[in-house]
Parts: sequence; structure tokens; C-alpha cells
Amino acid sequence: MAADNINTGMIVDLVALASTSSNAGAIWTGGQNDLNVNLVRFDAEDGVAAHLNDEVDVLIVGIVGTGDIEVDGLCQSLMPGQALIIPRGARRAITAGAEGIAYLTCHRRRAGLWPAGLPRARSGMVLEGGVSDRSSSEGNGSQ
Repeated sequence: MAADNINTGMIVDLVALASTSSNAGAIWTGGQNDLNVNLVRFDAEDGVAAHLNDEVDVLIVGIVGTGDIEVDGLCQSLMPGQALIIPRGARRAITAGAEGIAYLTCHRRRAGLWPAGLPRARSGMVLEGGVSDRSSSEGNGSQ
């Protein structure tokens, strides 16, 4: 099954994608103008190191396998079909269990990457050099 973008209006079989992929990290992504959705997969004991996301609340839904999610020091096990909302500003880490894990993340689309130390212009403004602050694309790094 091809990993079609959600914009096509097609139903995506997340379990099939997660079960047949051997890639780690974001294996499928989709969304609209205001929404970002990622199917993320990790092998056993791999995952996302502890980090602080101070931009958006994130919904995480277990798809395949199990893993531990630590949010502000509280560790919980995530299983298929379970959901967890991680509030903006929380420190979180995710570690796959013995069989690996695949989970869906869903959040409001974040602003694109921005050089450190430079003030961000208001959305849609053209910056020096003719670059719009909307022209940066969001990375799929740590979800």
C-alpha cells in the first residue's frame, strides 16, 4: 500500500503501513493547512530522546507494538488503541518495547524551522531576501 498523503481524502491503513515498514522515524505523514499527522515507528528499545516541546499539544495514539512514554517524569506504557495527550510545555521521551512500536501523532501545524537568534516575522510576511516565513517546511524529526 502506498503511503498516500491524507489530503487525497483516501483512507490510510495505519496498521498495514506500520506492520510492513522496516524504516525508523516518521514513515507516513499527512495533514491539511492547520493539521500535522505522522505515523512514527521504532524498533525495540529505540525511540525519541527526552525533549521539551513548547509549541503545541500532541495527541499520541498507539498503532502497533508497545512502548514507554515518559511525560514530565511520569512513565506510562502505551499499547495499540490507547491514546495520550501530551500538553504543550511538557518534557517527553518515547522508548519502544521489545517488539517495537508504531504510533500516530497529531497536532496543530507548527511554524517552520527558524534560525536561532532571529525574531520571527508575523505569519505570511516576506522577510529580507524575499523569503516568506511560510516557505519553511516542518521537519519530521522527533515526534
